[in-house]
Amino acid sequence: MLLGAIDETQRDQMEEAVANLPDTLNQLWCHSEDECFSLRACLINLLTEPHIDDGDLDWAMLAALGGFEEGEFCIADIRRRFNYRRGSVSGIRGRLLIHFTRKWSGSRISLVSTMHQAVFRQAQDQQRSGLGDAQPPLKRRRGTGKRRG
Repeated sequence: MLLGAIDETQRDQMEEAVANLPDTLNQLWCHSEDECFSLRACLINLLTEPHIDDGDLDWAMLAALGGFEEGEFCIADIRRRFNYRRGSVSGIRGRLLIHFTRKWSGSRISLVSTMHQAVFRQAQDQQRSGLGDAQPPLKRRRGTGKRRG
């Protein structure tokens, strides 16, 4: 919902990609019918160095939980620090902007929702091929015909 308010086109593309993933991949996370993120991460007390999220499609949504003080969320490209308190929710184009967290005290949990480019491409490929949820059959091993035992 939040992503749709800031980038409806991207949200719609991601929703379609998640809908086109095979059931075997959809079982890896809970989602509603209008889910647009294929990856969830729970980062517990993880201090991140300046980085970009190279594998992400575009947007990532973040939520800060726990009992912590300080620990601003920083975006180096725009030279800004944001006071990121417990309960804060934000979106970032992490593939484009260098970002990191500053040190904090206490216990910090960050929930991250995103979609990797590889997952998006796989869903698009499946849609183009018309396979949908169909999976290639498993190859059967040929036995020797002898019983064991």
